[in-house]
Amino acid sequence: MVRSISISVAALVLGLGTPPGFAQTFPNKTITIIVPFPAGGPQDPLARGIQPALSKAMGQPVIVENRAGATGTVGMNACATAGVDAHILCTVSNDLTVLPYLMDLPFNLERDLAPVTQLVAIRPVLMASGASPFGNFREMIAYARANPGKLNFGSFGEGGGAHQLVEAINQELGTKIVHIPYKGSGPALQAVLANEVNMAVAVPNIALPHAKAGKIKVLAVNGTSRIKAFPEVGTYIEQGFNLNIRNWFGVVASGRAPREAITRVNHEIVTIIKSPDYLEKYINAFYYDVIGNTPDEMAEFMKADRKVAEVLAKVVKDAGYKGQ
Repeated sequence: MVRSISISVAALVLGLGTPPGFAQTFPNKTITIIVPFPAGGPQDPLARGIQPALSKAMGQPVIVENRAGATGTVGMNACATAGVDAHILCTVSNDLTVLPYLMDLPFNLERDLAPVTQLVAIRPVLMASGASPFGNFREMIAYARANPGKLNFGSFGEGGGAHQLVEAINQELGTKIVHIPYKGSGPALQAVLANEVNMAVAVPNIALPHAKAGKIKVLAVNGTSRIKAFPEVGTYIEQGFNLNIRNWFGVVASGRAPREAITRVNHEIVTIIKSPDYLEKYINAFYYDVIGNTPDEMAEFMKADRKVAEVLAKVVKDAGYKGQ
């Protein structure tokens, strides 16, 4: 088993040829950004923050629609089946690469989705109920080993990144933490706050107010260094688990969308997310790192860790996951 896990997603083929006269006709109707998880999750504010500026830049209305289900694949399928229509966009995360190894997708990942840009790199934190009898990751592992099957972990869906995390912990550290899937990260967080589950993951800005209120404890942060939001919390690596997941959120379109459309949307979105206003409100305030790369760069980035994604999927399958 690879002890240092770095997740990314597989290469997605860019769009096919451009219909005659396309450059003069796009965009010619409302643009929809589909967030494939329930409202309240971390992808929501990023998409809604882009919405007004993108509408102004494109000269068309832009709406954000939450379309949840099947670990995000219901929403992503709307992009995959949009044909040459570049007006349908979808937010995605690094979980996308692992999914083809875990389930029968309703679309072909490499043929039916096209990269637009990666928005941000994120540093999720592992959190536990404020009533938990442990205060950090090391203590949680000791408790879990002493109480096999007693702890449970709420994720945002079967096969997703949080599910991958808990099964990697179980396999590597000899614990038996029980996985409990929810329909999004928002419901999983609420389950921790209500003491329905012991643990979940969240992005720092969502976890911070609950930690300050004493409702949760932050046990560990991802990456190779501590973060400003929780300077007192050690990384997984510091606490004996050699885990460094590269988490990110991005945007894709239909694999058949014309290249000129992809290029235009990429330019406008990257300009927005690198603007001072967006950086202040949605990047720095959320403890993210802005990326804003090109479609080709996104494809190359996603391609790099395909083998690691396959290994991680095997960890989940070995834990009993049967697919959807």
